[in-house]
Amino acid sequence: MQTQDISCTKCGAPVSSAKVDLFRALASCDHCGAVFSIQVPDEYTGKRQSAVITQPEGMIITETDGLLAIKFRGKRIEQYLGIQDVAIAGEM
Repeated sequence: MQTQDISCTKCGAPVSSAKVDLFRALASCDHCGAVFSIQVPDEYTGKRQSAVITQPEGMIITETDGLLAIKFRGKRIEQYLGIQDVAIAGEM
């Protein structure tokens, strides 16, 4: 891929390569914080294969009015995630 200097579309400041996301075709400005689209060749955007992940037993996922709810039955969330010392809202 040919290198190209990217400037912020809002303030014109140069954008560092660390602030460029080729997969999403987005860049963000260190100077003003603007996030904007960039043109990226097709071979760099969204062509990764998704992994197939099975839903854990006891996990219930529902969507209502655009809101996603995840509930667990039989285990606490930290057991599903394999971590310890998780503070759950209302248990602090």
